[in-house]
Amino acid sequence: MKATIKKAATLCLGLLIMAGFSVVTNAQNASFENGKFVFFIDGLNVQIPESDGTVTNDPLDPTSGNKVYEIGYADWSERGFRWSSNGEAGTVGIDASGATGENYGETDTLYFRLWSDSLNKFQNDFIVAFDTENGALLGEDLPFRMRWRIPDWAHNEQWHDFAIPLPPSTYAALDSAKAGKKLNGDALDVEVDSLFANWGYDGAWASGSAAGVFDGPSDPNFMEFQWNSVKYFGRHIDHAGGVGGSIYLDYFSIGVPPEQLVDEAPAALASIDVSNASGVNTISWGAGENVGGYNVYFSESAITDVLADGVEQLGSVAFDGELSFDHELTAPHPNYAAGFEAHYAVTASSNFGSESAAAAGTITSDIKVSPYYASELSTDAVDAVFGALEADAIPDAATMAGFFPDGYQPFTIAGDSKVIENGDGGDDDNDISSKYWIGFDPTDNSLIVYAEVTDDIQVFATVATGSGGAWNFDSWEMGLANYTPESFIQGSTHQNFESGADPDYQFRGGKFSDGDGFIHANGGGANVDGEVPNSQTIFDASATGYRTLSVLSTIELSGGETEDKAFDFPSGDEVTLYPFNVTINDNDGTARDTQVGWSKKGGDDTWWNTPAKWTVVAFAGIDAGFVVSNEGEDNTTPEVFTLDQNYPNPFNPSTNINFTLGTTTEVTLEVFNMLGQKVATLLQNERMTSGQHSQKFNASSLSSGMYVYRLSTPSFVQSRKMMLIK
Repeated sequence: MKATIKKAATLCLGLLIMAGFSVVTNAQNASFENGKFVFFIDGLNVQIPESDGTVTNDPLDPTSGNKVYEIGYADWSERGFRWSSNGEAGTVGIDASGATGENYGETDTLYFRLWSDSLNKFQNDFIVAFDTENGALLGEDLPFRMRWRIPDWAHNEQWHDFAIPLPPSTYAALDSAKAGKKLNGDALDVEVDSLFANWGYDGAWASGSAAGVFDGPSDPNFMEFQWNSVKYFGRHIDHAGGVGGSIYLDYFSIGVPPEQLVDEAPAALASIDVSNASGVNTISWGAGENVGGYNVYFSESAITDVLADGVEQLGSVAFDGELSFDHELTAPHPNYAAGFEAHYAVTASSNFGSESAAAAGTITSDIKVSPYYASELSTDAVDAVFGALEADAIPDAATMAGFFPDGYQPFTIAGDSKVIENGDGGDDDNDISSKYWIGFDPTDNSLIVYAEVTDDIQVFATVATGSGGAWNFDSWEMGLANYTPESFIQGSTHQNFESGADPDYQFRGGKFSDGDGFIHANGGGANVDGEVPNSQTIFDASATGYRTLSVLSTIELSGGETEDKAFDFPSGDEVTLYPFNVTINDNDGTARDTQVGWSKKGGDDTWWNTPAKWTVVAFAGIDAGFVVSNEGEDNTTPEVFTLDQNYPNPFNPSTNINFTLGTTTEVTLEVFNMLGQKVATLLQNERMTSGQHSQKFNASSLSSGMYVYRLSTPSFVQSRKMMLIK
């Protein structure tokens, strides 16, 4: 649907100037303005910190050019637009109190256009909002829900336009409105919309070890929905069974009818240029006219539609920013690094989000090689590992590392390399961090995992808890898929576990506080859903952490009713690529406090059954000639430039901005408001050494809202968003 903004002054505060916004493009202001919220694919988008959906083509007319927002199916899930990270307790969402009132007729209207797969019929499928956690409840913080049940007739694979008044602000007022009365008992002055009855303040569903709250005020743990702290709008699937499909939204607006949305895209750029230096591709272009910003895209094939499958948005550049963008590509093994063909496109966008046609360019060059891989172990090393398991004693750290090739770099989850999958990432590396050496024996296709975990408080599951519930305790988890994706850059396209010829698995290793170690598996065709036979884990714990050595028999995973393909690990000079991730769970008391992972494609608690969020890594035979990073140099020196998400976020009034420099260089770090105006310069052409750096930002003089911070060096520019809430 294409339209424009007639009320731009009241609906947004300016243009997008950040990079790395991977799903919702050209977003605007993050807060409600007079109770208004707009998410509009072809026009204005409200800037939000996170999004779980995908911008794609209209399912009824894919060639029309109408772009829509797809939210896929997943058991027991909420997916959509977020202002607070999923699982991040205690964070402050967005103030939506201006959109509601005490009685029916005093609230704003929710406008949206919906297309739903017929598989969703007769399911518990909702349009939903969650508030932020309400405080201590049964030992945990739980978000409460405001839900509108999608009627069964709407699941018919046709577009439906809805205009539904939002519920009044309290549970009692909603009940009164459904009965045609005001909160004081007087009759309403207006007739109640028939679909309004689908609203409900439906309590909080279970989280971790806490029970749900489903019975309204009759439940002693019930709390009112917090309109002034909403962390999420979107779709809520309150059932399991793997039966369901996608829904699509063409617009989603509170308080602003769709006919009031307008925007015109600027003219396309004349051309772009792509060059390469030291393994980094630089995309550059000339300024366009009447442009609010630029969006940069990448693909492994020619780009004609920036929202086509396989096209990734790398980031955005401000209208007054440096008109170039650096992109570093990494191959999982040297065999894949030479002569890589990369395709790029740049679009110009208006101040309110509409994009021009794409200007495209291509380059063929060598790309960098990841230092992380899994290695075939020698016969002597494998014999020593099995001997250690039989003796129930892990060899010392130096001996274990010696089983792997010289210069082998373990998969490391520490410092700024931690990817937060759940919680806040832990206090520091002493609280939780880890290194993993991943090996294998191709003779019997055994997977060998050696881990060194730093953990100052250790709480393990019990035999009664079982390996299935050990995710809530100290343990490691791994994702491994038994197939090679078409693209090692894009990785797996599986949004859920699949079985048969391309099976996906999740593994969990740990120990029981009152028993032995275990390895748990699920996924694939569920040939194994529990502890894996003929597999073993042993532990060596200390006051500061623990070491664990595991051998997993992959033979137990294949065959069965689904005929899952058997693993066939490479040997000698062979190399096989697999989607992979590894994480660590940390429990410091009664439940899991956090989970941190290795794959940069992760970042939320759906990684474990979403293979698309695993990174493709090489499983290299012992003679495969893997190149260790920067031979002769200190392997702790980073090879790339990165700008991390500020922490905490949202913040008040101070936050930390961490970044990594690949070389010694001049650094500028600036902060902008959403009008593109610079509000702070934290670093100005300051020469800094390679490595990890941290800069504190105090925003006590600024007003609440969304800001963008930008790191600039002569060879690298990246921006990220952050939210100040006072």
